[in-house]
This record gives sequence, C-alpha cells and structure tokens, in this order.
Amino acid sequence: MVPKQWDHENISEEERARKGFYRILWHYADGNPTVSLRFFRLSLRRNKNDESVVVRLFRAPESQELESMPKPMLAVLRSIVQLEVASQEELSECTQLSHAEVLGTLRYFQSRGYIEWNEDKAKISDHWFRHITNVLHRQHLLVK
Repeated sequence: MVPKQWDHENISEEERARKGFYRILWHYADGNPTVSLRFFRLSLRRNKNDESVVVRLFRAPESQELESMPKPMLAVLRSIVQLEVASQEELSECTQLSHAEVLGTLRYFQSRGYIEWNEDKAKISDHWFRHITNVLHRQHLLVK
C-alpha cells in the first residue's frame, strides 16, 4: 500500500503549498472561523512588483507572560472565555475576586491587547483567543 502523501505526486508546488497553508491555519484555529479568518487576513500581503496578492505564513502570538501568570488572573481569563462576554460584576462573582482586583486585572489585560470591550463587557480579542485557550488548557483550567 502506498502512503497517501506519496500517492499524489502529480500535484503542483503551488497546490501543495496551498494545502499545507490551509492545514496549518485549520490546525491553529482549531475550527474557530473567527480565528481562522483573522489569521488568513494577516497572511495576505501585496507583492510590490506587480501589485498582486500573495500569502505568507502568519505569525501566531506568543507570550511567556501568560504561561507564568498568577492563577487568579488566569481565572479571570477563563471566565471571560467561558462567558464569551463578561461584565466586571460577573467576573467578580465567577472568580470570587473583589471588584478592585477584577478591574485591575481587566485593565492589565486591555493594556496587553488580550481583551476588547463591547460596551461595558470584556471579551477575549480574536488575535489572542487561540493562544489564551491553549495556555488555559495547558494549565488545566479549560477543557477543549
């Protein structure tokens, strides 16, 4: 029996690159269409020679800071992920942290770009969503 990847030798380099890119994008986005579209958009570049559009591999966000973040701060992130959008009061209730602690944590997250505000509610930014959920999963704070 011939392995699947060797069975398609007549495929062009461009098609192989296209399939590889989509595989990487799908794996990174983990099926989340919002994340997928955001990172696809970040992959598009304009060719300076002929003004055509080319696709380059995106840079996934990284932050060692998230890996070593105190558990109460990670609990706030986890609550936002689970609630999708959350007010300061809801987060204080979910995490059993004071309103001042939650507010300070939310300001910190906003300064780093981890969250965005929708009226008076916080949500995880599309750019950081996968990285944050991966960190929470590794810390055993979120089940995938």
